[in-house]
Amino acid sequence: MVDGYNNITTPDGEKLVIFMMTVTNTSNETYDIFKDDFQIQWGKDDFGVALDAVDDVMMPDATTLQPGESLSGWMLVNLPQDTNDFVVAYQEMLADGSNGNAYFVDLSL
Repeated sequence: MVDGYNNITTPDGEKLVIFMMTVTNTSNETYDIFKDDFQIQWGKDDFGVALDAVDDVMMPDATTLQPGESLSGWMLVNLPQDTNDFVVAYQEMLADGSNGNAYFVDLSL
């Protein structure tokens, strides 16, 4: 948890959480990656996405990854003050529009 980051303010009743995300393209194809592809989930039905990048060390809103290329960046999210556990979820979308594999990473504060 952080008190603030680069003029980002946290609404009352929430806390600002920061974590490092690294994404690696393990395929043989070029892929467009979007920050909002990674959903932050907490509670039973609560979810959101990380805040938009305000500097070049945060995960960019969009990027293209070549085969074998990796990208790392800080992800910031506002969570309810009483939240101590959350999940970062990613759902692959295949070229035909169907869902591929789903990935989940559990994080605790």
